[in-house]
Amino acid sequence: MKSTGSGAKIVMVGGGSYNWMPRILSDLLREEELDNGEILLLDPNIKAAREVAAAAAKMAKHFGRRHRITATKSAETAFRNADFVVVTISTGDLEMMAHDLKIPEKYGIFATVGDTVGPGGWSRTLRNVPVFAAMARKIERLAPQAVILNYTNPMAALTATIKETSSLRAVGLCHGVFGAYHLLEKIFGVSEGELSLNFAGVNHFFWVLDFTVKGQPGYPLLRRKLQRKTLDELLREGETDAAGFHSHHVLCDALFRSYGYLGYPGDRHTCEFFPQFLTPKESVLRKYRLVRTTTAERARNRESARQRTLRLAAGEEAPFPRSRETAVDIIMAL
Repeated sequence: MKSTGSGAKIVMVGGGSYNWMPRILSDLLREEELDNGEILLLDPNIKAAREVAAAAAKMAKHFGRRHRITATKSAETAFRNADFVVVTISTGDLEMMAHDLKIPEKYGIFATVGDTVGPGGWSRTLRNVPVFAAMARKIERLAPQAVILNYTNPMAALTATIKETSSLRAVGLCHGVFGAYHLLEKIFGVSEGELSLNFAGVNHFFWVLDFTVKGQPGYPLLRRKLQRKTLDELLREGETDAAGFHSHHVLCDALFRSYGYLGYPGDRHTCEFFPQFLTPKESVLRKYRLVRTTTAERARNRESARQRTLRLAAGEEAPFPRSRETAVDIIMAL
């Protein structure tokens, strides 16, 4: 018998995000347990939200789901009686992000991403905090039982903003921890289920305190694997992360050899917590093969993601495979 589904009302803030929404919606629409719900794509860019909604409708048909999917600019309509709110926004968009990178350059600070800490992270925080505070208060008024799942950076500051300005349940999410799993899967030739990891830290900079491989202590195994090789030499090449940006592991390797623990494998994020890797000259980044993400590159990636969204809507491309984003897992658990 086909499930009647949850009937949950799920709001996607930043519903016109070509990078985030199609993947998260594909995860959601795969789950029969969540069938027959309402999905609202909230975005001031209604054209983008409608394009994503069309892709979602096509994926829903592909999976045989009966969700009601709507694009809207109205926060009142979207948030009223919502059960879950997923947030993937970028206040000021790429135009403002360009300033987060360019202005610090004048002072010899060459950020790789500029979305979490340092001058770029501070600027991004200041832009987003008023938006998040207003959003949290509005959700609390219209849907006091809603659960907020935040993907927007700076993760710690903005999730804390929701907690400080409302009584809503909220959690910040990132796929970084799964990057550590993926790194170890490649090194040891095992599946995720054969690993067990214990993490501590903050978004974009954590440590793997301990891990096991098939029940065996992991760090002694890793040291034997590495011997005189670096992490990159062991992997033969750097990796491309879930957002499509290339990253080597030179800094991750250096931190491991200094402290005996693995950090976040995405050096382009971790390095921003260590000022000496970003200043006083851009050439300092080369030693650690740190790759800077330009806004032009982000714009190209977004256009590529938009074209894929349009192909999804036209039925010319299959839905994404199940991702390692955890929003849908949490929704189902609750």
